[in-house]
Amino acid sequence: MATAQVLLHRFFYVSSMLSFSVNDTSMAALYLSTKLCETPIRLKELLNVYLAVIHRNRHLRGSHAFNVVVEDKSKQSQTSTMDIQKMLADFGYQPPPSHASIWWTMKDAICIAEMQILKRLGFNMQVCSG
Repeated sequence: MATAQVLLHRFFYVSSMLSFSVNDTSMAALYLSTKLCETPIRLKELLNVYLAVIHRNRHLRGSHAFNVVVEDKSKQSQTSTMDIQKMLADFGYQPPPSHASIWWTMKDAICIAEMQILKRLGFNMQVCSG
């Protein structure tokens, strides 16, 4: 995660956030960081997790209890993990079928964003650890 963060920050240091999608670029930075840190993952696994997080956030935003808590800043600090667990109790995510076009659309977006990261950073992918 830290490597992906460094890549993302370096990329947006030299590029405008108006010119590139933050979502696509962040996914590409995370995918690229797994290649750099000797823990490569399959692109479909990354997309599946990313879609699940998007659906969970949409579910939480659509929840009436969550909207009330966010609107009232004084009560926001009183929200416990139990409240969030209650809101997520009826959340269910089913990944799209393997032949769905969303996989190809997202794959293409990540490949383009990955190439932009590499190009804008001059293929300098060294991230110091320590």
